[in-house]
Amino acid sequence: MKPPSIPKLNKNNPNQYFIYWNHDVPVELWHKYPRKRMRIKVIDDINEYHGEAKDTHAEFRRQVWQYNLDSLRYNPFEAELNRFRELQQKKEVLTEQIEEQVAVSQGENRHLFTVDKSLHDYIKSRIARKLAKTSISAYQGCVDWINEGLTFNGHGAVPIGKIKYTHLSAALDYIAEDREWVATTINKEIEFMGTIFNWLEVEDYVVKNPIRGKFVKLPTQKSKHRWYNREIAKTVKDAVKAAGKDKVFYAMQFTYWLMIRSKKELQALTIGDIDRTLKRVRFSAALSKNKTEQYRDYPEEFEKVLDRLKLEGLPKTWFIFGKLDGSPGPAKCGHNFFSKQFKVVKDRIGLSPDFTIYGWKHTRIVHELMKGTDCKEISYMARHSDFKSTKDYLRDYDLTLENIYGPEDLTY
Repeated sequence: MKPPSIPKLNKNNPNQYFIYWNHDVPVELWHKYPRKRMRIKVIDDINEYHGEAKDTHAEFRRQVWQYNLDSLRYNPFEAELNRFRELQQKKEVLTEQIEEQVAVSQGENRHLFTVDKSLHDYIKSRIARKLAKTSISAYQGCVDWINEGLTFNGHGAVPIGKIKYTHLSAALDYIAEDREWVATTINKEIEFMGTIFNWLEVEDYVVKNPIRGKFVKLPTQKSKHRWYNREIAKTVKDAVKAAGKDKVFYAMQFTYWLMIRSKKELQALTIGDIDRTLKRVRFSAALSKNKTEQYRDYPEEFEKVLDRLKLEGLPKTWFIFGKLDGSPGPAKCGHNFFSKQFKVVKDRIGLSPDFTIYGWKHTRIVHELMKGTDCKEISYMARHSDFKSTKDYLRDYDLTLENIYGPEDLTY
């Protein structure tokens, strides 16, 4: 959505002053409005004043609305949107109840169910079987990415009975690239998906598991997203600077200091997500693995990065890495904006493809391990689901921590 326009004061009618601005209509409400961007009009108590006092008060109220929009993120459609979502949720519940009754009496019609409904049925069956919470959570994660991947590729509305291997393969390719999964993760998720579709076959949602015997297991040596030792780190940073890729350099710094989890998080960061008073960053629920909003403090060193970006005074809704050249703007940069530019630098210096921008997050974790930071603390900083994931870095990067860097190297 575009940010709202700057509120203005209309004094054409001396007896009826009002404030107005243009505001995007939420996508879910497009069907209710003649245009996708509507003019919002507010009067407040402006017309209760007279003469010069009226003009002064009107300008004050205009500034109040400017603050509401910029800082408080006021949305005039919020109440209507919440009501619409409540009705949609009730509709979905009723639809689900009806479909469940149909499934009981006419099992042969299950192949017409939506993918989302069918996968939801699978999760409910696992809960009913008293499966361990960790297992249910793992399958729920698989269900979530299948839905996301199918929707992204335009297959979200395909009935479960018509889902093919090609649909699921395209979904996996998108998610694996977006979340920068390594081979081990991809293989694990394929196994989860196979189990889910085996159940869908047994329960007559699909005639045959569409992926059985189709996916080839990937080699599992862990080399992708390698951490940067001090020599390679210096070479890469110098090369990025020499190439004039300043936005890539900022992306590397953000990934290191904030431990950004994927390029999607990097793309979605807005100026309003950075709180320089409390020195913390907001990670929205839409991007979180557990669908909850999270906040993390950032270190003092990151302040220097923010100073160089000069974000003060820009709209809070703007993306830090905007469209076109990566500068802050109302639209976010493209999905492969950074990786394409970084590849040019890597090719120029002969750097292995295993080194990625995401590897700077891994580098920060290795540095924290070298500093002696507790694994549970690192797990919290990196937003890992458990600190076992953090301990894996000791194994995956072959670190004994007997020989560690000095303070001058344990930073970006």
